[in-house]
Amino acid sequence: MKIMVCYNELSEAQRALDYARKRAKEDDAELWVVYSLQAENGTAHLYGVEIEKAKKCLETASDSLAQEGIAHQTYLSQRGLTAGEDLVLFAEEKDIDEVVVGIHKHSRLGKLLLGSVAQYVILHSPCPVVSV
Repeated sequence: MKIMVCYNELSEAQRALDYARKRAKEDDAELWVVYSLQAENGTAHLYGVEIEKAKKCLETASDSLAQEGIAHQTYLSQRGLTAGEDLVLFAEEKDIDEVVVGIHKHSRLGKLLLGSVAQYVILHSPCPVVSV
C-alpha cells in the first residue's frame, strides 16, 4: 500500500503526517511525503529561500520517519501547477492508494468551505482521501 501525505510547514500538515505515520505503521505501507511549491502566477520561477525552506521541512519530516523505521520517500514538486493539481497528478503517477490532507477548523459557515488545495485534492483525487 502507498500512502501520500500532502505536506508543508503548517500545523494542519503536521497533523496529517502524524495520522499518515500511524497508518503506515499499521498497514506496513510505504509513505510518500509530498511538498508542492506553487509559484507566483503559475510560473516555475521560485525564490531560493522558498525552495530551501521546503527542503528543510521535508528533511525534518524524513528524519522523524526514519527514526521510527517507517519506509518513506519525500518529494518536492516544482512543476508550476497549482498545488492541488500537482498533488493529484503525483497521486496518479505513483499509483497512490490513499491521500492524507490536513485541513483547519472553520466557523459554522466556514465548515462548508475547505482550503482550495484540500478541496481540489478531495474532489479530484484518483483514490480515497482522508482529511485530518
